[in-house]
Amino acid sequence: MLDVLAVLAIGLLGGACILSLLNWRLGVPITLLVGFLQDPLRKLIPGEPVALTVLVGLFLVAAFMGALARKVPLRFAYLHGGNNRLRTPLGIFIFWCLLSCGIAFAQTGSVTVAGIGLIAYLSPLPAILLAIVYARSANAAITFLQHYLWMSVLFVSTVYLAYLGFEWRILDSVGPGLWIYPDTGPAVKLPNGLFRAPEVAAWHGAAAFCFLVILANTQKGKAYKIIGGALLLVLFGAILLTGRRKALMEIMIFVVAYGFFLAWFQHGSARLARILLIMGFCALAVMSYFDLFADNATEGFEPYVQRGVSVGGDALQRLKQMTVDSLRWVIAQNGFFGSGAGTGSQGAQHFGAGSAVVGGAAEGGIGKVLAEMGVPGVALLIWLGGAFALHLRRILYFVGRRDLQLSSLACGLVAFLFANAVVFVTAHQVFGDVFVLLILGWSLGFVLAVPFIMGKRAVWVQQSGGSATRTAVLPKRYPKMSRSDTFQP
Repeated sequence: MLDVLAVLAIGLLGGACILSLLNWRLGVPITLLVGFLQDPLRKLIPGEPVALTVLVGLFLVAAFMGALARKVPLRFAYLHGGNNRLRTPLGIFIFWCLLSCGIAFAQTGSVTVAGIGLIAYLSPLPAILLAIVYARSANAAITFLQHYLWMSVLFVSTVYLAYLGFEWRILDSVGPGLWIYPDTGPAVKLPNGLFRAPEVAAWHGAAAFCFLVILANTQKGKAYKIIGGALLLVLFGAILLTGRRKALMEIMIFVVAYGFFLAWFQHGSARLARILLIMGFCALAVMSYFDLFADNATEGFEPYVQRGVSVGGDALQRLKQMTVDSLRWVIAQNGFFGSGAGTGSQGAQHFGAGSAVVGGAAEGGIGKVLAEMGVPGVALLIWLGGAFALHLRRILYFVGRRDLQLSSLACGLVAFLFANAVVFVTAHQVFGDVFVLLILGWSLGFVLAVPFIMGKRAVWVQQSGGSATRTAVLPKRYPKMSRSDTFQP
């Protein structure tokens, strides 16, 4: 029966892929849905083929090709917006990634490992470009976040089913699963719901948490404010059950960064008061959650609480361990130029790479980049990250108080990206997931689209042949941002 369902699902996915190719704007939410469905589908197929983890990429390519067929200009220049200080490191970094993929092939003799490296470092680029042309208004980006939020809430909620003991194949982990070993009591297997691993479930729970806060602060209606509190508790509880403390750290970093960005770039005490209220509510919800289970929980929940509350004490220690303490061992194992892009990425262990090549010290994100692309790769990543940070700052200044809704959206997405960048430094595993990379790429793309939205430079033209379909013709450069526009106090 399960095999029949798997065949039926594959047939439906094939039809959806064709639909994405024919209508690229519809292809974006379809790609989102496929990203969530690929893990449960993998569990239903005998052998749990690892290739299904990149299924979402196929739909992104279909939407991307559909946009090109409609003559939507997906120009590389949109990534840097004519900013030479960003264009130079971006171009050099892409070149070094391609060269490092060649090193990986020479090191392992596997085209697949080199392809994994290409996906791990460059797959966000088409998502960024697609997001820029997709976001013809703030409402388009908000609609995207809404689609992701409701899909994520639905899928993350299945963590509770796994925790409650429903022994369905679709709720099992792919592989042996993850276990924690509390101070008292037996080992506990971490639930993951419909996702393939607790790490992935926790990341999507944290992302949904962040997007819910953004939408509650961006939307004028009361819907998100009324149901937001309950949803935050549902998401937080599911994250706690997965045992992934990095997701809790991501939420804390996001809330603090979001409040800071709103206060800094909007210069409004009312906005600051609102975000402080949200921060206070989040803190109250967390404390209430712990108090509730401290008094009434069964013994089965205690290990998850103990692991969750340890995140603060372990964060700095883990940061030091994954950077200063391990980098010299990574260089000693992989050399100055690294072992090649993809050799230490998620999935490479199935093709003769992984820790067997890069060693066991490359668990942190910086360590992974150092192991794969060497010292030049880390230097380029820091250069590129700094250039992007300055460029995003210009955009946040530009939108500032001109459009508070768009500014709140952009500040929230930048805070989300910043939180993930910090988490990446300590652990890279979940950032090898293609769907996770695409979500991050879309988030960055929506921020880069802000100057287009603000400048109202998107022109909608009729297709030839009398078709009612319209396509975006974006300017070759961003709307000009003068120094007075950008850095006005």
